[in-house]
Amino acid sequence: MEIDINEGLELYRQTPGALLIDLREKEDYLNSHVPGAINIPYAALREEIRTVATFRTPIFLYCYNGKRSSQAAAMLSSRGYSEARDIGGIAFYTGETTDPTMTIKELRAQRNLKQADFAKSIGLSTVTVSAYETGRQKISAASAEKIRQIYHVQVVDTPPAPAEELPDKPVVKAPGAGRKKKKFTSVKELRSAFRLSQDGFGSIVGISGTAVGHYETGRSNPSRKILDRIQAAFGVELILPEKEGKAGKRAAKAGDTAEAAETVAEEKPRRGRKASGAAKPRKPKKVYLPAVELLSGDGSAYSLADILARAGEAETLSIRLDEKKAVWTRGDESGEFDL
Repeated sequence: MEIDINEGLELYRQTPGALLIDLREKEDYLNSHVPGAINIPYAALREEIRTVATFRTPIFLYCYNGKRSSQAAAMLSSRGYSEARDIGGIAFYTGETTDPTMTIKELRAQRNLKQADFAKSIGLSTVTVSAYETGRQKISAASAEKIRQIYHVQVVDTPPAPAEELPDKPVVKAPGAGRKKKKFTSVKELRSAFRLSQDGFGSIVGISGTAVGHYETGRSNPSRKILDRIQAAFGVELILPEKEGKAGKRAAKAGDTAEAAETVAEEKPRRGRKASGAAKPRKPKKVYLPAVELLSGDGSAYSLADILARAGEAETLSIRLDEKKAVWTRGDESGEFDL
């Protein structure tokens, strides 16, 4: 049975708390779309849906001709979104389209709102709103929907400046920048001092929250350019300990082994044992684990040992075979990596 988008939209308007999603690419959405629809491209739906809807939210989906909306509705239903409906394609829509789009900065100017007041009205930090306005961070689907509900406009991302025009120093400066520089020895120490989340810290510097997490856990170190940006943004001096090279580690390990051997040689032999030669240190007993493979729905196989090795010293590890990702936590830190 062919789905009629006009009948589907009538049902959408009669359903309290319903969400209307346009699955087309952003350029097509900005050109024209159904009034009240938010844009989540089909390729991003799996990740973005959790930011705008719950499992019980009535969701109405449309694309250009109805093919992708049908696939999207089936995918969401299989993931627990029981109220997801396919209403077809906008190519068969007979009503009016709307395009009340503007950037956040244009919206603030139109409403004569200060950045702090606008941020408070939508429940975001001033740092995040500033990152949206300067194009250093894309507007999330949840933020766009909240702004649409409050101000009745569709906000769009601010195009980032060309690479050659980007300033050497961040546009946003943290409180205290310009005063006598305070010294910090880790990214986490600096972030905690300013009471910022990993994403908030990254938005000031112009990097992702995931990269900040890697710096804090020691998985990688910031480049010279990023280090300069951090120091300029926060008005501090960040002195990170240098990573010890492989040769240095081998030398240190060899020195520790030699020192241990000398200590054993100097100890007195235990009663009943001959004193000829130092006692050899016992080798740790090897523990052999079976090779475990995890199979996903499409037949892909993943080694559990490899995944555990990549997770390092994580306290918890969630392996999501359907998304081909592993999510780890350690204390108040978290991250993910592709399988």
